[in-house]
Amino acid sequence: MREVSSQPIQTFSIGFAEQSYDELAYARVVADAFQTDHHELVVRPQVVDLLPELVRYFDEPFADSTAIPVYCVSKLAREHVKVALSGEGGDEVFAGYETYAAYKIASVYQRLPKLLATTVIPAIIERLPVSHNRVSFDYKAKRFVQGALLPPAEGHYWWKVIFTEEAKAALYAGGVNGFADPFRLYHHVYEQCPAADVLSKIQHIDTKIWLPDSILVKADRMSMANSLEARVPFLDHRVVEFGTALPSHFKLRGLTNKKYILKRTMLRHLPKRVLQGKKRGFNVPIPVWLGRDLRDFVHDVLNPQNIKETGLFNSKTVYELLRNHEEMHMDYSRNIWSLLIFTLWYDEYIRHPQAA
Repeated sequence: MREVSSQPIQTFSIGFAEQSYDELAYARVVADAFQTDHHELVVRPQVVDLLPELVRYFDEPFADSTAIPVYCVSKLAREHVKVALSGEGGDEVFAGYETYAAYKIASVYQRLPKLLATTVIPAIIERLPVSHNRVSFDYKAKRFVQGALLPPAEGHYWWKVIFTEEAKAALYAGGVNGFADPFRLYHHVYEQCPAADVLSKIQHIDTKIWLPDSILVKADRMSMANSLEARVPFLDHRVVEFGTALPSHFKLRGLTNKKYILKRTMLRHLPKRVLQGKKRGFNVPIPVWLGRDLRDFVHDVLNPQNIKETGLFNSKTVYELLRNHEEMHMDYSRNIWSLLIFTLWYDEYIRHPQAA
């Protein structure tokens, strides 16, 4: 864009007061390198006031907390431009997610002595203190050892799942009878992929499920809510076809070098600090907010009477999730956020449908 534009490019980025979640310093490095007209916004917990509005924009119980910063950055951009470029699809096409590296590390873990892999290491990992920092080491380590010995498709699903079947059995007021296990969809798509290698197959899952049903839904609805047209150049069909045709070692090199060919291509363009930085993801400080700034709001929405009136969930299980998260026994932020969004949606569309 910089090479073909006669005017400075306008760039937009979102940050957070919680340091482990904030990427504004990296955004400024890129903005300085390309001399862009750069705009920033720090998102704070008070954005919870937006939630009922976002629920209406989605028109469904969509529980990805990153919808908040996507909405905010879209609103910020719309104050200056009508059309923007966004980076959705780059991770799916060129293997940028941590979960892709996790499957390769798991293949090494599976060769460890059985006692070590199934008992000793999990016991040590389980004793790690809980942190509410961004995708903290204890969170990743616990998730990893719980799914490392599973087959590839099931292991990939394990990283995505929020409520396990056992957790659902405790949560659902009527139990899980009659509900299909959503893993069946993952397994079906995995088996459909014509590629022989595991990386291509799990990328295929994300391209068919995660990308169209989550990532693009979020980007489209949050940008259009602000009358901003967001275009996604990584999903130009020629780019996708090129990425799909590449051998896997051009995308994931070794155990952890993700988006290898894309990074090599950008060597002469991007600052080293950005190229060599760790994959961070567009995470929100929800674990911190739920235990601090949003605690009263969450308890008000998920109060036992409110939960009982839906007739869907076990209020005692919900209370235990809140207590264990707030007392730092476990990071249950994604579980709580899902229940929070669902309950707000339920109030809007089921409990008070005429108002909606």
